[in-house]
Amino acid sequence: MAPSKPWKSFQWRWLPGLIPVWLLCSPVLSWMLNHQTYGNWLGVEVASFLGKSPVWNELLGMVMTVWQGIQPPVNPLALMFNDRLQQGISELGLNLRMPTFSLRCSPISMVDGASLGLVLSTLLAVGVVLAVRRNRQALNLWRGWTVVAGVAGYGLALSQGVPGAVGRSFCVFLFFAVPLAMVGWNSLRPQVLRAGLWLCLCSSLLSLVLTPERSLWPARRAQQALAGSPRFGWLAKKNGTLYIGARTGANR
Repeated sequence: MAPSKPWKSFQWRWLPGLIPVWLLCSPVLSWMLNHQTYGNWLGVEVASFLGKSPVWNELLGMVMTVWQGIQPPVNPLALMFNDRLQQGISELGLNLRMPTFSLRCSPISMVDGASLGLVLSTLLAVGVVLAVRRNRQALNLWRGWTVVAGVAGYGLALSQGVPGAVGRSFCVFLFFAVPLAMVGWNSLRPQVLRAGLWLCLCSSLLSLVLTPERSLWPARRAQQALAGSPRFGWLAKKNGTLYIGARTGANR
């Protein structure tokens, strides 16, 4: 396969106009306002983002990123494992190492903990693994350096602080692996890749329909029906991690 050289096809005369657009679409403005108002780029709650040391930020931040990135849109096992996971974290004292550390999972994907999702994360990982195993030369090209740049930026960001929604906040660094993943996807059969893309689309649509904040189905009516059921009434009374107990914009 001939080496790709995207810089030769890029219209460099557009660069001066694209730089302001990139800055406006990036978090740079938020960082500037935070620094002007609070004296730091993270904002008023900067202390809660900091762990005992950058090393703990790196280790626990990576675990949180992976955990939030592989959450499915619907997780029927969340209620079973959520309390056990949080109890294990407390027993190990990990919250003392990093106050924001959590392995919280929700029955329905929530905006504050959303990331790439299980299907897209799996597709990305499969593409990267196949590229490394079947075409190691891709690592020596610009694709490999792109991954290195993403890893470096991600590591630097984690060392400065780990927000509770780290999977959503830092998922942009995962896209640095897309050029390398495309090499791996190229080795898949078209039917397999097409099936993965359709599954990714359906998973995203499911999240859009069921999201608690702006649900596109009669969530409040379902909650009222469950509340009057002697068998499933506990679902409506459960607070915190349960979707139907969350604030929703349905049927307002």
